[in-house]
Amino acid sequence: MENNALLGLVLALVGTTALALLLRGPARRVGLVDHPSVRKTHCTPTPLTGGIALFLAASAGLLLAAPETPGLIPVLAGGALLVGFGAFDDIREIDYRLRFLVQAAAAACLVLGADVRVESLGNLLGFGEIQLGLLSVPFSIFAIVGLINAINMLDGLDGLAGGVTIVSLAALLLAAAAAVPVLVMPALVLAAAVLGFLLVNYRFPWRKRAPVFMGDAGSTFLGYCLAWFVIALPQQAPDTVTPIAALWLVGLPVADTLATIWRRKRQGLCAFDAGHNHIHHLLQRAGFGINATVLLILCASAAFALIGLDHIFLDSLPEPYLSYLFVAAIAVVYKLLQHVAPLRRLLRGRVAEDAPNQPPIEQGAEE
Repeated sequence: MENNALLGLVLALVGTTALALLLRGPARRVGLVDHPSVRKTHCTPTPLTGGIALFLAASAGLLLAAPETPGLIPVLAGGALLVGFGAFDDIREIDYRLRFLVQAAAAACLVLGADVRVESLGNLLGFGEIQLGLLSVPFSIFAIVGLINAINMLDGLDGLAGGVTIVSLAALLLAAAAAVPVLVMPALVLAAAVLGFLLVNYRFPWRKRAPVFMGDAGSTFLGYCLAWFVIALPQQAPDTVTPIAALWLVGLPVADTLATIWRRKRQGLCAFDAGHNHIHHLLQRAGFGINATVLLILCASAAFALIGLDHIFLDSLPEPYLSYLFVAAIAVVYKLLQHVAPLRRLLRGRVAEDAPNQPPIEQGAEE
């Protein structure tokens, strides 16, 4: 069994890297390529093979290393639906309403097929435990679709969505080790697959751009997998992992998505159209390079996760306080979306005045 576990981890890691590179030729032939546009940072057509590679290698690794994981087949069935539709969407953009319908069907595989659902919100407001009862299934599907789109919306820079997923998976892995050991190996396999993808997606010093992207196929699959763990942990160990603590483990993408939707609504824009107002867009607009932006967001993601882990292991803050703190965190992200770019430009303007003979730094320059 230990040999199978090791082989599964190696297969997930190496398989993702190898498949992402090997599938580039076929991807170009069928049009599975991300072309440059005004709202994208890359300047050359890039194959979208990372998502398919992630799913295939992670599935093989899970079946080999963790075949006894509860509900594994329905989980993978939902993932296959997301990846297949996501790849089609990457080739030919689909209306967002149909996307939501497919995502809800994949979420139903997780909720109804694998029996992974939100049954309680815990003592969220301080007035006692909130049991969902008959609302459990629709609320769970809504929550899964929400996290799927939170990771999808964050996938805007090389290494960003994969890096944030790794941070959350690391936190979820620690929580699983303390409360639900049966989920430890699945989390390890998925983390290995994401690391394999980052090997061909992150901008290392010796590589100016990523040779492959994950596309919607990959980002939706990663959001789906995170939702699996975020819901399963408090469901199986409610005394150790409360729902609000689990939410903090994936808090940054959720807070960014909610703050962005709030801001778009106030500007009279559609919440579901592609735009330039996520936190990574505004950090770049403020003058941070791609790697600096990714690093800042990863640090913020780790800070969110640490608050959740603090509640799981130390219980420093009661559940209601943690809930109200999360609302405050969304407000902080919203304010950052409003003010970080102007503040950064102001500071850079002052630096330029102090050093007039130095050449200016280009906005959004690559590192």
